Amino acid sequence: MNQAKNNHTVSSGHIHCARDILFIVDSSDSLGPENFGLMKNFVASVINELTIGVSESLVAIMSFSSSLVLECNLNTYDNKQTLMNAVPRIRYIGLGTNTSNALNYARTRVFTSVAGDRQGFANVVIILTDGRSGNPVQTAIEAAALHHVAKVIVIGIGPATAISELQAIATDPDQQNVLLVRDFHELQNMLKPILSVVC
Repeated sequence: MNQAKNNHTVSSGHIHCARDILFIVDSSDSLGPENFGLMKNFVASVINELTIGVSESLVAIMSFSSSLVLECNLNTYDNKQTLMNAVPRIRYIGLGTNTSNALNYARTRVFTSVAGDRQGFANVVIILTDGRSGNPVQTAIEAAALHHVAKVIVIGIGPATAISELQAIATDPDQQNVLLVRDFHELQNMLKPILSVVC
């Protein structure tokens, strides 16, 4: 199947909350290209509601499976149009779910000054995943370390997610920072909830 098309038009953005935001999107083989496309559409929807700029929010995007791909750093795009144009180019990887590696990379490589992390701006991580990590113990260790530098929000998609692991990954309180949907088609219903948690 072809990936779902991104038909979003770029809005001027009305959410003025000035954050350094990293999307970490699951790209393991359990998703498949079509669901990965729906996930990208959701990422685009969130970005479309933000005000993007050097004094507003900046966005980095990473996809992960057994390996990871950093699609863009915080300092790659400072306007919404070019950022939105980059979202459809996020690559589907397949293979396993090395969540701990993605969390470690976020802490050690993304939230750094050389990658565009800004002093005085809150760091937020939004993780979208549909399954369990390959190493839950190491994932919990890396999540705890990441909590020192960023607020972590997790969206669990479908029945294969492990609630206890999502709670370990997310920043407390769980009832605020762990969001659940039954399938990828329901992701768009999370737009308002995720924006309220981010800001």
